[in-house]
Amino acid sequence: MLLLLIVLKYRWLFLSRNVLVYIFCLSTILLLACGPVAPSEQPVAVPSQTTIDSDLVPFLEAYLADASATGAPVGHERLDELKMLVWRDSIQAAGADAGVILGRCRRFNENAKDPSQRFRVVEIARPDHQQMVGGIRIDSLTLKTILYHELGHCLHDFRGHRPVGEGSIMSGELPAERFHDFDKLRHSHFQLMRKQKSSR
Repeated sequence: MLLLLIVLKYRWLFLSRNVLVYIFCLSTILLLACGPVAPSEQPVAVPSQTTIDSDLVPFLEAYLADASATGAPVGHERLDELKMLVWRDSIQAAGADAGVILGRCRRFNENAKDPSQRFRVVEIARPDHQQMVGGIRIDSLTLKTILYHELGHCLHDFRGHRPVGEGSIMSGELPAERFHDFDKLRHSHFQLMRKQKSSR
């Protein structure tokens, strides 16, 4: 649209017989239309210490043990990047149609040349006094599923989501399978993490 307006404004150039002037002006217009390159992410200061809420520690330990036992261990460098595993009273998303957000993995300074400046944060939505978040009951298996999902993003660097209905911890929705066969769900989760790691 912007380019069309510029072309209409300078249509006299298109009628000009001097091709060199035309090419020079058109290239100048295109460069101006592109504007300045947006800066990459603004650096965020790395937290001076790691913060893991005490009641989430057993879930992190279980994830690390399961990852090692199934042949998809978490690398030390990735574990060092995890600076927070914390409860949040609410988690907001950029999109208006995000629905209920139960957890989130946030990556900071991913493009930093100095690896010590990269870090990750896992945020988990804190249930209310009835153990609910947005109409979803957060029982121990549901909480474990949420944490394994977010740790899959942050510790195994899994990007995106598996299709809904696939019965995967990395699905965009909570898999119903967590209630009747969590072991199978967990096993397939770490197979997926191992497969992803080997494909890099």
